[in-house]
Amino acid sequence: MKADHYFRDCELTRRALARYAQLVGGKGEKAWSIAESKLDLYRQAALAFGADTDDHVRRSTHEGIFEHLRRWYGVGRNGKLWEAGTAFDVLMNSCQPVSRSSGLTLAGMDDESSQQAVVDWA
Repeated sequence: MKADHYFRDCELTRRALARYAQLVGGKGEKAWSIAESKLDLYRQAALAFGADTDDHVRRSTHEGIFEHLRRWYGVGRNGKLWEAGTAFDVLMNSCQPVSRSSGLTLAGMDDESSQQAVVDWA
C-alpha cells in the first residue's frame, strides 16, 4: 500500500477524492463524505493522540471525538460502548504496536513491516 504519494500530489488527491465521492454515492454527511467535520475529527485525533500534548487536553479532545461519532454516525447505537475514558486508555496502552507513538502512520504504510504490524496486531 502506497498512500503517501496521494497526499503529496494534488492531482492524485483530486482523483482519490472523486473516487471516494462515487463510493459514498452522494449520500451526504451520514455517508461520511469528505466534509469539514471529518477533517476536524482528523485534526482533533492528531491532538488527542499526539505525544506532545498535555494529558488533560488529549483526554478532553478524545471525549469530543467520541461524542461526535456517537451523535452523528450512530457508533454504538445498537450496543453498549465503553466510556470515553476507557476507550482512550485502551487505545493509548493496549494498541501500542499500531499506535501513533509507535511511529505507524498512513503515510508510512508502504513499509512492509508496518503492514505486518497491523496484521499481527489484529
